[in-house]
Amino acid sequence: MSGALLEIRNLAVEIGGRRLVDVAELAVGRGEIVGLVGESGAGKSMVLSTVIGLQPANARVTGSIRFDGVELVGPHGPEGRLLRDLRGRRIALVPQAARASLTPTLQARHWLDRALALHRVPRAERKARLDHALDAVRLDPALLERYPHQLSGGEAQRVVIALAVALRAELLLADEATSALDVTVQAEVAELFRSLREHEGTAILLVSHDLALVAGLADRIDIIDRGVIVERGPASVLATPAHAVTRELVAANPTLDALEARHAVETGGAADAPATAASATDAPTGSADARDGGAR
Repeated sequence: MSGALLEIRNLAVEIGGRRLVDVAELAVGRGEIVGLVGESGAGKSMVLSTVIGLQPANARVTGSIRFDGVELVGPHGPEGRLLRDLRGRRIALVPQAARASLTPTLQARHWLDRALALHRVPRAERKARLDHALDAVRLDPALLERYPHQLSGGEAQRVVIALAVALRAELLLADEATSALDVTVQAEVAELFRSLREHEGTAILLVSHDLALVAGLADRIDIIDRGVIVERGPASVLATPAHAVTRELVAANPTLDALEARHAVETGGAADAPATAASATDAPTGSADARDGGAR
């Protein structure tokens, strides 16, 4: 993709002589959401880690990762100043276990303020940036007085995303960012991603096992298997898969009816979901993470 914010070409990641990633091409445009799906161990998280320079120390990386035209694979290494300056400030990782990313001995407000200071945001700007970020992620400022263990999964996820907004990150790497959340909170975080794209112009590379979630959010979807992109296309690629791996993923996903319904809307046809397919709204609710009093 010409002019892409993130452009990966011929990326290979090897550990101990075993090639874990072999991606010929993957791109994310400005303000675009791209889904990366595949079975566990397919290489999804390794791709995200390598983009941000957090791959295992013994990994050998070759190929090209260009962010806004700047090459990230090279002699500067994962601890080089270039990658350290990009992490958080322009590229932000939203992990599966957001609460574990927070410092347990710091209230959320102090964690955010310290992170902004580390990224050299002037003290005079921090309050305005945080106020804007809290509004963008719909988080009650009162929750920032809590410690990580006092936050629900959805609240902790919002705190992490708020930091990315406050730092004005242009690219979010979302690694199973909703998988540990209750289904109701999953929908709210998904809507948050959509809002960030629409109102902040944020690009998102979204890794998830939830095919319906990805189909509902992504402009394009890449399917990865054993480190290789085997199929790509618009969201409807999941409703009309051509590759055997994609067909197997869809067959194993309990939200097949949601995918078919979306495809029917896009094509003007009628969706006849299998009677055995479970709806996304059938997932159990009521877990501790369903408490999300910070949303407003």
